[in-house]
Amino acid sequence: PKRTKRVAEAWEEQKAIKEVMVFLQGVGVSTSLAVRIYKKYSDGAITVVRNEPYRLAADVWGIGFKTADTIAQAVGIRHDSPERIKAGLQYTLSEAADDGHCFLPVPNLITDAAKILDLDKDLITPCLDDLVTEEGVVREDVPVGDYEEPGVYLVPFHRAERSLAAGLLDLLRADEDRMAAFQAVDWEQAVTWLHGQTGADLAPEQEQAVRLALTQRVAVLTGGPGCGKSFTVRSIVTLAARSEERRVGKECRSR
Repeated sequence: PKRTKRVAEAWEEQKAIKEVMVFLQGVGVSTSLAVRIYKKYSDGAITVVRNEPYRLAADVWGIGFKTADTIAQAVGIRHDSPERIKAGLQYTLSEAADDGHCFLPVPNLITDAAKILDLDKDLITPCLDDLVTEEGVVREDVPVGDYEEPGVYLVPFHRAERSLAAGLLDLLRADEDRMAAFQAVDWEQAVTWLHGQTGADLAPEQEQAVRLALTQRVAVLTGGPGCGKSFTVRSIVTLAARSEERRVGKECRSR
């Protein structure tokens, strides 16, 4: 009886999986994606795909906006439906992030989304307002030169940018300088010692970057590939570690 029960339960489970797979393949979903969709939503897969196909782009690995859009058309979602437009706006911001942008100004976002969605701009603005209300994106004024303009962020990028800004402000407003010992250091002697440790000389710009990083509360090191950023950072760390060793040594001797 126990084995019979297990066989019956397995049969019912496979029957449900078969129904989902047949439906998904009927709307153009490949077998591999159908398996992922079923694993994510189980028996609710058909309902999600039929009523909320754009959820797939956010919930299922391997499905982007374009694939979800193809599925949406197959299940009868209108080309100008608000769900499609809102998903397209988020996709547009995601594409911009791949090009290095944390946000897009509202006019740029609407123009780019209109091209991707092949829709008039007038249809997109109300959906952007809805998306902001639903907290799918963040809209806030962003400084651009001497003025501000409204920008739109994907939520994770907005949180990351605010977190980074807060961290920089904490460094700038700190009561104590964490590298106070370097304010009075003999830099010629320090660079000579560093050469003995690394066997290489710092270029003038690298030496300037090292001094800046160790004497200012905040410093940003930039440069293209192969310009020596890694060696500069290694030099900063080597000098900082040396300073810490000497500080600890003095404390031990004083005790």
